[in-house]
Amino acid sequence: MSRTVHVGIDPGVGAGCVAVLFPPGTSPAVQTVRVSDVTLRDLWDYLSSLRERWPDIRAVIERQTAGAFEHTSKSSSAKLYGSYRELRALLVAAGIPFEEKMAGTWQKALGAPTRVQSRTYHDHKKRLREMAQSIFPQERVAADDADALLIAEYCRRTGGAG
Repeated sequence: MSRTVHVGIDPGVGAGCVAVLFPPGTSPAVQTVRVSDVTLRDLWDYLSSLRERWPDIRAVIERQTAGAFEHTSKSSSAKLYGSYRELRALLVAAGIPFEEKMAGTWQKALGAPTRVQSRTYHDHKKRLREMAQSIFPQERVAADDADALLIAEYCRRTGGAG
């Protein structure tokens, strides 16, 4: 039985989230931490304690680029990229091996509906939340948690950074 912990990180604009999938039989099985609800120091403490308790830990963070994003102002794009860089730095500092994947990569691997298949941005996000809820029926999946949970599931299915 695998004793690996899988972490998925969605930097998000004000709605970033870290999702953790613990090994089978562990309680809790799933944990989420919304980035907006904690300080960077809190998040550092959490990630470093995970690394200490679970030496076999792997993560995937959704890769962001420095350019502007569709449906996002330049200011929000800058905040998103800054959040991505901060979260990436916390992984490095905590010694957690990770991979960076574009949204389209992890979504395609999970068979998630593509942005093009959805009529609107909000429809796309709704469909991702529904997919996360179907994968984690025991959890109450909120819109802010869905992407991070799906990224963590992608990490689990692909083995993440090894």
